Amino acid sequence: MLFNNSTSLYEIVLSYNQLGGSIPDVSSNMNSLRTLVLDYNQLEGGIPKFFGNMCALATLSIENNKLSGQLAELIHNLSGSSVQWLHLDGNQLKGSVPKSIGNLSMLRSLRLGSNLLEGEISEQHLPNLSDLETLSLSNNSLTLKFNNDWVPSFQLQTIDLSSCNLGPDFPKWLSTQNDFYHLDISNNGISDTIPSWFWKQALLLFYLNLSYNQIRGGLPNVIYNPSLTILNLSNNKFSRFFFSFLCLDLVKLLFYLDLSNNQLFGALPDCFMQWQAVIVLNLASNNFFGEIPRSLGSLIELRVLDLSNNSFLGKLPGSLRNCAMLSFLNLRDNSFSGKLPAWMGESLLSLVILNLHSNKFHGCIPLQLCRLAHSQFLDLSQNNISGNIPRCLYNLTAMAFKNSNNKPTNIADLVYLDGTQVTFLNGGRVNYIFNTNVSWKGHSYIYGKNFGQMRSIDLSSNKLTGEILIESLDLSRNQLFGSIPVSIADLNFLSFLNLSYNKLLGRIPIGPQIQTANPSEFIGNLALCGLPLTLKCPGDVEPNAESTNGGNTNYQEDEDEFWKCLYMGMGLGFTVGFWGVCGFLTLNCSWRHLYFRLLSNLNDWFYVTMILNIARLQRITRREDSLEKYQYIWFGKICHS
Repeated sequence: MLFNNSTSLYEIVLSYNQLGGSIPDVSSNMNSLRTLVLDYNQLEGGIPKFFGNMCALATLSIENNKLSGQLAELIHNLSGSSVQWLHLDGNQLKGSVPKSIGNLSMLRSLRLGSNLLEGEISEQHLPNLSDLETLSLSNNSLTLKFNNDWVPSFQLQTIDLSSCNLGPDFPKWLSTQNDFYHLDISNNGISDTIPSWFWKQALLLFYLNLSYNQIRGGLPNVIYNPSLTILNLSNNKFSRFFFSFLCLDLVKLLFYLDLSNNQLFGALPDCFMQWQAVIVLNLASNNFFGEIPRSLGSLIELRVLDLSNNSFLGKLPGSLRNCAMLSFLNLRDNSFSGKLPAWMGESLLSLVILNLHSNKFHGCIPLQLCRLAHSQFLDLSQNNISGNIPRCLYNLTAMAFKNSNNKPTNIADLVYLDGTQVTFLNGGRVNYIFNTNVSWKGHSYIYGKNFGQMRSIDLSSNKLTGEILIESLDLSRNQLFGSIPVSIADLNFLSFLNLSYNKLLGRIPIGPQIQTANPSEFIGNLALCGLPLTLKCPGDVEPNAESTNGGNTNYQEDEDEFWKCLYMGMGLGFTVGFWGVCGFLTLNCSWRHLYFRLLSNLNDWFYVTMILNIARLQRITRREDSLEKYQYIWFGKICHS
């Protein structure tokens, strides 16, 4: 039981446990309860009606559970109560937001994000909420329709309306808000420009997210905000960028900047020494050009650097070795040149993801790269790299092992990176997705949320020589399907192969490393057949008792026997034909003409028949994987008889 019959209980906090089931409907009088916090559990079912009977309840927080039912019913039960903090984020509540929510006149914080809510919200929903400071409706199917002349009765501090529908115009009612420091209106269908008044209203901002809209125009100099720490303007249509703001002391607190996927252009100024706090810097997919400034190496706290898909060129500055905390480095699709820097493997030992695809690097792969023990993704493809593949790449053990506890990789006390989320010291959470292109089978794919599970080394489209490295390949317990490619038998150095417990089918390819493998390395699949398994494939012929080489021996013996019989028959036929027939024809002129005409026709028939049967025998031998029935051709039978 979560509650007892005590009437003097003031506070219940049971967050971050494994509580399950439904919230018990307690009929006892709990007039003294002021705080009920059940966040991050496994609670399900509806919200009990008795919540409305707790007259002193000020805080009701049941975030990130599995609660269901209609939101309107809960709001109705709470009408007239003294609740001030109503936090129901991350549940399965559905329906529309009722207008009666405006009756909760003491509300200061309303958080309904990440539910299944839908419908419209207008100023008629919020008439009496003059004390409201936090409004979070993100990740629902809600449309916010406010009149252009609407003046709210509240002054918000936190505004989180991500993935709602505010567009296409930039929300004008924000001009009435003077105290907000957190604003997220990302993915709102806004296709307007940012009005000049906005930057004047945003002087207190420390968190600004306008990403995934179609906002166009330029970024004005009034972006100089001394308190700004997180700025995400990615995936818009910004075309002008005033680089002078990068060189001001005002940006010293900025530790997250994402301007990716816009239409920005220009060369980067050499004044990054002002940005000592930057942790995430993403300028990918723009039109930036020129060399990388040396001052970029001043970002000693940098964890994420993404400059991909631009027109940067020249050598990488050696000063980047100072960014020892780097975990994600993406420089693909540029024109960087020079030799692969050996200092990457000497100084950037925290690298998990290194993507240098499609540049102009040349020379050998430095042995120092083998020291990147945490590396899970290494892409050096489409460069001019030559020489042998270092055998020490075996040292990249993170390529083979997943985190046993499936927890995010902790690369520093300041930040956790798991491919989806970045957590900072101030307690705020930023959902940062490591989007990067991965080339696979001639196509390019964008990996985002699940990129943290990617394990890959890509060295294709270079000038590498030498031997293939693979000695051990373990793909067991996955969802692989289809047949095993025959080319896997060409991996001469393969000493261990485990494909067990997948959904593979068909014949196991023939190769000395494969047929001598342990059968347990192929079990647990749909329908694999052939050695080393005992299950024979359709059409397989039983091997001779004296054979030690498997089914192929029968085919070889039959083929050898055929050719012996063919040569003997041809020799005998020649002898009989020459001495028995030619002597007779020498004496008889008319029969001689008839015979040679017949011989010519017979010779043509015999030649065509022999060629067809030889081709048939060779085709049967080559395609033994799909052989369903084996039979001797007609003059093979004659030999046996």
